[in-house]
Amino acid sequence: MRFLIPLVAVIVFTLPAFASSLININSADHATLTTLNGIGDAKATAIIEYRESHGPFATIEDIMNVSGIGTVTFNNIKNFITVNEPTSHTPPETQTSEDNQASEVSPSGGGGFVVDSKNISLDVGGKRTAFVGADSVFEADVTGLVGEPLDTARVVWTFGNGDRREGQKVLYHFAYPGTYVVVADASSGKYSASDRFIVKVVPAQLHISDVTTEYVILANEGDIEIDIGGWILFSDGGTFIFPQKTIILANEEVFVANARTGLAPSSPHAVSLLYPNGAFATSYQSPLIVARRATSESGSSLSSGQQNVNVLSSNEETRNTIAQQGLITAPILAVDPQTTMDRDILPPILGWVLVLLAVVGIAVIGVLFVRKGEYREYSIEEVQE
Repeated sequence: MRFLIPLVAVIVFTLPAFASSLININSADHATLTTLNGIGDAKATAIIEYRESHGPFATIEDIMNVSGIGTVTFNNIKNFITVNEPTSHTPPETQTSEDNQASEVSPSGGGGFVVDSKNISLDVGGKRTAFVGADSVFEADVTGLVGEPLDTARVVWTFGNGDRREGQKVLYHFAYPGTYVVVADASSGKYSASDRFIVKVVPAQLHISDVTTEYVILANEGDIEIDIGGWILFSDGGTFIFPQKTIILANEEVFVANARTGLAPSSPHAVSLLYPNGAFATSYQSPLIVARRATSESGSSLSSGQQNVNVLSSNEETRNTIAQQGLITAPILAVDPQTTMDRDILPPILGWVLVLLAVVGIAVIGVLFVRKGEYREYSIEEVQE
């Protein structure tokens, strides 16, 4: 009897300790699972992947659903595992692999450490408008599971026209108008994300409408506003770069002071506007002069058939500039108004002369025909009588 009492005491105090030593297969980490008899690295990994895919184990017998764990292995570990919380072998600070984030070297290089997560996100913005020949900024925002920026993530852009670029922030310009679908693919380690948006590319209807010693006028004749931030104003070898967010509203014009740009154009034709990449955008165009002979000396309006419209260029330099820009396909010639007037009057005079000659010709033919009818032929016998 005296031996029975100590034995009972040992059992009573040992059971709680034994219960607390059970390993919870729903929360145990990889290292803890490998302490079980017959569970190595591969089976521990399989247990973790199974519960991540199918949820926690309802009973300890469910562990036999894991590939590689059969009846023999279960019988070896069934007295050492549980599905209840908490357990002493799982430290409070230990997290499941689903929530655990490890720092590792980014595969994209740089030598730095970045936050790697199971789910990364990518945002490249929404639909936008770009101008033919003008550089546009395309930027990707790549973040991890809890919002940390993945600055070294690899981003590849596809611009919908067969062209590609790489980088989280790139400059690109479209050579032709159209509507393009731009796709960005980001990757960090074995994780990736993708995003896309639509770019409508249109010609920039922007030109230099006037140049003086005090200012240069830029006119936007299009139906959409234009951001000329980064565009270059060029004159006589000098340049001025417009700051970012310099916007010209649709169908509006702005006065750019020479005192602000530091430019002193020697002539209007010395001023040009360039895209941010240095490509030619537009230059000053001399206005075309339209001459219309609309009234007579008495002040009355001429009929539409008598009106004559001539396009006159202000000078030879203007004609050359216009031809170089491809705005016309035929040369514009200066026309003398007096010569035009003579040409307009000459056709009616010729018409009347032709009519008069026709009448005279008909009259002559008629007279000859009548006179021919007045002659009579006589025989010799009739004359002798």
